[in-house]
Amino acid sequence: MLSPSELRDFMRAIAGETKAHVARLLAPLDARVKALEEREPVAGREGIDGKDGKDGIDGRDGKDGDAGRDGVDGRDGTNGIDGRHGSDGEDGRDGVDGVDGKDGRDGRDGRDGIDGKDGRDGIDGRDAADLDVLPAIDFSKVYGRGTLASHRGGLWRAFTNTDGEHGWACIVDGMEGIAIEADAERGFVISITRSTSAVQMFRLKLPVLIYRGVYEYGRRYDAGDVVTFGGSVWHCNAATGAKPDEHTDDAVKPWTLAVKRGRDGKDAPARVTQGEQA
Repeated sequence: MLSPSELRDFMRAIAGETKAHVARLLAPLDARVKALEEREPVAGREGIDGKDGKDGIDGRDGKDGDAGRDGVDGRDGTNGIDGRHGSDGEDGRDGVDGVDGKDGRDGRDGRDGIDGKDGRDGIDGRDAADLDVLPAIDFSKVYGRGTLASHRGGLWRAFTNTDGEHGWACIVDGMEGIAIEADAERGFVISITRSTSAVQMFRLKLPVLIYRGVYEYGRRYDAGDVVTFGGSVWHCNAATGAKPDEHTDDAVKPWTLAVKRGRDGKDAPARVTQGEQA
């Protein structure tokens, strides 16, 4: 049976092997990124400027419309009759409104100008192998579309002009971190956090020996349990509720005799000599 310190050493060894294995899996990616960072950029050829297009001819102004006629003044209303002293006179009626003038005609539209010539083609983009990879991302800065950067153990690309975390996409999902925690008596959990924040969990259970004392009827035992039964020591090979000496049809024999009980010693003689008593 392993002691707590031996179990910790064993778990540390498993963690070391796991980290080394993950590092070996990511070694090709690290080598590729390093090669990209060390390559010298190659300047592309400059394009030829296009000729300017000729200006279009302005259209002629449309003719002004005819002025509308002035409206006719309305007739004055008749004077009211003077009232008697003390009473107010009646108000006169409103005059007739004049006729509205006619709207002038709309001017004609001018002709469209001639289209200018197309400009020259732009400079060819660089190959992916010639692109620089930034060692980290500063989210307080703005990066242009196509920028490559290392972030959280992976490779990220800006698919547009960035704004903080917006505009970035992970194109190579790497490993940001790994954690190992104990799980019950025999197991431990390995958690791997990816560059995209996804977490992968792996549970491992080892059948280390644990002494459970004298066998208890009706109790279930797991692989690795060790019990005393009939004076002998038995090792459990697979989860079972059977007795150590019980026959089962299981494919794996549930119990193995580890230490067989010794023969009973002879009884001591009932009488002893006086010299032995002394």
